[in-house]
Amino acid sequence: MEPDRKCLQCSREFPAYRRQRYCSQKCCGLHHRNETARSRTCKKCGVQFMVRFVGSKVQHCSIRCRPRNRKSRANPNKKPRESRPCEWCHSPFEYCPTGWQKNRRFCGWKCSRAFNSASRRDPTTKKGARKNRADHRRVIGKCERCGWNEEILVLHVHHRDHDRTNDVPENWEVLCPNCHKLHHLRDKLTLGYTRKVW
Repeated sequence: MEPDRKCLQCSREFPAYRRQRYCSQKCCGLHHRNETARSRTCKKCGVQFMVRFVGSKVQHCSIRCRPRNRKSRANPNKKPRESRPCEWCHSPFEYCPTGWQKNRRFCGWKCSRAFNSASRRDPTTKKGARKNRADHRRVIGKCERCGWNEEILVLHVHHRDHDRTNDVPENWEVLCPNCHKLHHLRDKLTLGYTRKVW
């Protein structure tokens, strides 16, 4: 049992247990229904408003006042922020160089999504070249040497000049796995070089 404490409603001293603030339930109800104790002044705009109960920690009248006040509050433990341009829209944005944002490349999710959808079609990137090869395979739909067309997903896209970085449609040839393997085996036997088949 803690030492005597004053009741918040009637100011009578009583032996308090833990966080007890009222001497009785009657005083507790009266205090919570007291409108003068429930009225507050907004810290941001100065408007008078009512809270739902007396012990509430609400200090702002609306959600519009609350975030603005949070941003204006100076935090001494706040990590330093740096600025860098967005890779898509080139507008500068702030990021934290020491936290999880240190590798951040875009100002928001819209720029990130736009960049990813554009890179899927860009032949200079690996992802874009793979997507374009898959589209080419689907358009042709059969082996260009033997005409096999039972399963499109099994078909391979062969580079005619054996250079995988040369991803232009003129350099592609759609082949079935058998024709692709035979082509590279013939090259290996005739030219005598060792190269990864796929």
